[in-house]
Amino acid sequence: MTGPGGFERAQELTGLDADTITSRQAIGAVRRDEFAAFMSPEMLAT
Repeated sequence: MTGPGGFERAQELTGLDADTITSRQAIGAVRRDEFAAFMSPEMLAT
């Protein structure tokens, strides 16, 4: 799904409880966060 620790990370990113977050929300949150980190100014400068 989201990798080791991904579900907990998704909960932090979305602010949703374990009872309310769906796997689709978790995957989307982690992917958006990873993409944002990938497109950070530090990455673009190299």
